Amino acid sequence: MNSTELTYEIQNKLNPIVWENEKIIPEVKRKLIDLGYYWLEENDLPESILRDMVLTGSSTGYNYNKYSDIDLHLIVDKDEIGSPKLVDDFLFDKKKIFGEKHDIKIEDHDVEVYAQDYREKFPKNESVYSLLHDKWIIKPTKEKVDLDNPKLLKKVRYYKKLAKALIKEKNMQKIVNFKEKLRKLRQSGLQRMGEYAIENIVYKELRNAKLLNKLEDTLTDIIDKRFSI
Repeated sequence: MNSTELTYEIQNKLNPIVWENEKIIPEVKRKLIDLGYYWLEENDLPESILRDMVLTGSSTGYNYNKYSDIDLHLIVDKDEIGSPKLVDDFLFDKKKIFGEKHDIKIEDHDVEVYAQDYREKFPKNESVYSLLHDKWIIKPTKEKVDLDNPKLLKKVRYYKKLAKALIKEKNMQKIVNFKEKLRKLRQSGLQRMGEYAIENIVYKELRNAKLLNKLEDTLTDIIDKRFSI
């Protein structure tokens, strides 16, 4: 494996589907704002909890590719909804259900909607654009990333091989443990180095290869068969 086999890329300009001269395309902005308010309405959440709507993730930076989602984050005050633990579970479930119910795209890029508390910090090196204020909160920067780094390529190869083996083995606990390990590794990388962390790139390579979806489908199938007659 070498860098040409990775889906992760560093581009020379921002995603032209969303941006023009580092300003968001007006029609894209209108659609995303309308979607944000619709998400609140469909989930029976009041507009009063909303602090902002922002774009973040790879589609606001130079590390996007054809697999990249467009990440729309609703910045909210979770205290106005209820108990913090229950709110986190509630919002996660709403995100998942909304994503399964709708197939919303801008051009060929999926739009992911997520509610984030206004006190939650963004990962290091992650750019953020305010839709409601129409300005950059954190401007994108280009970082030098060694995509031929042997450590990176070795980790991608290892985790892809392990994911494929788990899908074939169909062991529920092993899949659950793998997903949790991958989540913690990615979180650790994001906190330490941000978007360009090796752990985050490994995660995105598994996602882009559809291995995370296949793991989730395998897990669901195991559980369904376990409780069926």
